[in-house]
Amino acid sequence: MIHRYDADRDQDVYVPIGKPAQHADILLFDRHMNLMPEGTVGELYIGGKGVAKGYLNRPELTEERFVDHPFQPGE
Repeated sequence: MIHRYDADRDQDVYVPIGKPAQHADILLFDRHMNLMPEGTVGELYIGGKGVAKGYLNRPELTEERFVDHPFQPGE
């Protein structure tokens, strides 16, 4: 995630998470995997090609941590 800090604009209690980096997805779900609107509290899910590198040849960890992309079958 990428966010360019602006001292005048970023004075709120919460830090913006920014926008997805190139070739990444950021989705926010509730505990029932319902998509949440921007600005609400939920679970952050990050997807994309670079996310999986640390899981190569680690099938147990992959099974534990990864879920199917709800809007892109096979991802």
